[in-house]
Amino acid sequence: MKRSPGEPIAKLLGPPDSPGGYRPGDRQQSRLMRLQFDARHIDGQGLERVAHWLNERCALHWAVPPRLPPAEHPSALPARFVGLVLLLAHGIRQWARNPAFEPGRLLFIGPIRGGMRHEARVAVPGGYGLPDHRLESIYQHAALMVLRGQPSGESGLTEASIIDRISTILSALRGRPGVVSATSFQVLNAAWQSGLPFMGLAGGISQIGWGQRAFRSDRSNGSDDGAIGALVSQDKALTAELLTRAGLPAPVHRVVTTLDEARTAARVLGFPIVIKPANRDRGEGVTTRIDTPGPLDAAFREARQLSKRVLVERQIEGVCHRIFIARGQLLYVVRRDPQSIFGDGRHSIHSLIEHANALEAARLPWMRGEPYPADELAVQTVFEQGLDMASIPAAGRRVALRPIESTRWGGVDTDLTAHIHPDNTRAAIEAARLIGLSNAGVDLITTDISVPWYQNGGVINEVNFAPALGLADISRSHLPEFLRRHVAQDGRIPIHMFVGREQAARQADQRHQALCAHGARAGLTRTGLTRVGLHALPQRPEMSLFDRIHACLMRTDIEDLTIVADDPSILESGLPVDRLDTVQVAFDETLSADVQWQALARMMRKLGPVRTDAPH
Repeated sequence: MKRSPGEPIAKLLGPPDSPGGYRPGDRQQSRLMRLQFDARHIDGQGLERVAHWLNERCALHWAVPPRLPPAEHPSALPARFVGLVLLLAHGIRQWARNPAFEPGRLLFIGPIRGGMRHEARVAVPGGYGLPDHRLESIYQHAALMVLRGQPSGESGLTEASIIDRISTILSALRGRPGVVSATSFQVLNAAWQSGLPFMGLAGGISQIGWGQRAFRSDRSNGSDDGAIGALVSQDKALTAELLTRAGLPAPVHRVVTTLDEARTAARVLGFPIVIKPANRDRGEGVTTRIDTPGPLDAAFREARQLSKRVLVERQIEGVCHRIFIARGQLLYVVRRDPQSIFGDGRHSIHSLIEHANALEAARLPWMRGEPYPADELAVQTVFEQGLDMASIPAAGRRVALRPIESTRWGGVDTDLTAHIHPDNTRAAIEAARLIGLSNAGVDLITTDISVPWYQNGGVINEVNFAPALGLADISRSHLPEFLRRHVAQDGRIPIHMFVGREQAARQADQRHQALCAHGARAGLTRTGLTRVGLHALPQRPEMSLFDRIHACLMRTDIEDLTIVADDPSILESGLPVDRLDTVQVAFDETLSADVQWQALARMMRKLGPVRTDAPH
């Protein structure tokens, strides 16, 4: 987007791709940003309209930014403008699933160039792998939209143009570095709400906690989930074979590759049958309740387009129940009914679908759920319930629009954690362990989850690797417990910092040596040196102090870390930790008056308890 004179521009401070660290007051690692804009077009009523739109349409709630000048101050309106820019940019980053969980903070605002232009300096959450130019672009676009969206007249943007612009931004971010999966986003959000430290590694992998207390995850799986388990769970036929050999309930099926083989398998198994690809998920290519040879051919061709191997299974009566296993124990259970509408006793099924879709259409595009279908499959599903699209279902009656629940189609979940029979829980735990997964979504098809599987013919249909977590209210409510099982205590190891050079290095060495003498797996790092135990680690010589601290936090064998803050450049980046157990200022006499060192000491004091050994 070209920028004309007077338009706002956001610019990150510091060198390109510099790390974002914690500064005093941060709950997330932050980047410093400068925002310059022409304040002459800002008016109070316009800002109120923008705040109302963000609140009502975007569910982004206006909050007075910290350090807001009093109403009579010349910078009061510009400060409110900056607060709305931070709020909108925060929303865009959340909608894109960039893990930014706080809007940012206003650090300074004031006029420049004779008072016609203003400059604000803000601290915003770091990009979490999002390239600098894309992070800047989000705030530039947000500033333009707030500025142009609030004045009246031809210069103002319409709601449609703002929605279109935000949709374009989100499309450009989709699949890019710094954007995580829906499950990973919810897990990290829960970690942030619980006060657990986290950081992005690479390829969508996150680390929650530090050192020996760290938990690494991608979506809902962790380091305890073996590679073999991931491979086996992707092959439904292999999963069923292992379950059967282990004495656990599994579907009766045949693996076929041709239509003739599928027809033969159907005759052997007997109708009704299910046809599905052998190695797909999300319900893709699955056709259930095939009662006659007629629909078999089309069902096979659909599945064959997605996989070279196709499963023909004997249909099992019941509903899929997702049993979520976390760290080898039950986390929760939901009954997964298909996507449905509910009758009101007055309107037809067709009208209810239209109304439900109208409500979704009224939401912003990126906040909409799956549409309610009225296609041929929906008509057939409704017919199998003894209804048609003109029927008026009784108030409260659920009418399914799909034969099964799936991630692709959506569904209606009911929490049945308190009702599952212990033997069904044991079967799910054993199935996950058998496959080689510590965390798994075990799908048990049964007519009643409170009855043991061996009494009502229930079967384990799938064992899912990295199942969706936190995407609905029931699942989201179990995220704190999920994290408690994987992250020890508060996720932090003891970290002690010595500020200074030679004297600080001597004192840090003494502490580190004492810990190692008592058998602790302790780490020490300073500019140019990192030790784990008594052994110095060969590392790239150009690594900054920030990089070395970060590398120590990544090591899962370190239970205690000593840091020597011997480089004032850490002031520019901040620290990769938000808390310090102690800070000991140990300046040498020749350095005690250095302004940089004094600033560093002040910053360190704000991050942890202080013991001062500096000369007076």
